[in-house]
Amino acid sequence: IDIDTVNVEVLFNVDPVCTIPNDTTIFLCTRSLISLPLGVTDSDNNFSHWILVSGPGAIVNGNWEHTPAGIETDTITVRAVDSCDGFCEGSFIVNFEISLPPVVDAGDDKIMNFCDPGETICWPVSCSDPDDNLQSCELVSADGTYDSGTGEICFYVSTGIERSYAFIMEAVDECCLIDRDTSWIAV
Repeated sequence: IDIDTVNVEVLFNVDPVCTIPNDTTIFLCTRSLISLPLGVTDSDNNFSHWILVSGPGAIVNGNWEHTPAGIETDTITVRAVDSCDGFCEGSFIVNFEISLPPVVDAGDDKIMNFCDPGETICWPVSCSDPDDNLQSCELVSADGTYDSGTGEICFYVSTGIERSYAFIMEAVDECCLIDRDTSWIAV
């Protein structure tokens, strides 16, 4: 009798390991497509595909992609699957913040009476941005001057002729969003 021995090594599938994005906040100037990378390692080298289990967007070429509709918080759950149906799964949260425009207040319209020309009038104005990314605040009309240190527009009344003057303030943020306000002064 001949006896033969065969050694058979049985390897069991090892599930893949997911590397997903950390929870994050993304500030956008406008709605735009965002792409975050998804990572997977598979010691058996039999990774097959990604599945978007829940949340908005799609998985494209190993990236989670989404264009937010506006300010939103999304919880995304993804799954990496191998050819033996082994899988790993993970979730991450993305807070989308969309830039809001700045706000400028050039002051109330006024009627002012002067006995003689040569007087200077000043009044407070303000510029702010809800996202704290105000880039500039300036007087864009020809008359008067704006002092950012005092937050005032000043105007030298050089003539005794009655007329109205428009003082236009403009605020611009880092996303190039603009707000303008006009204060009319009748002298």
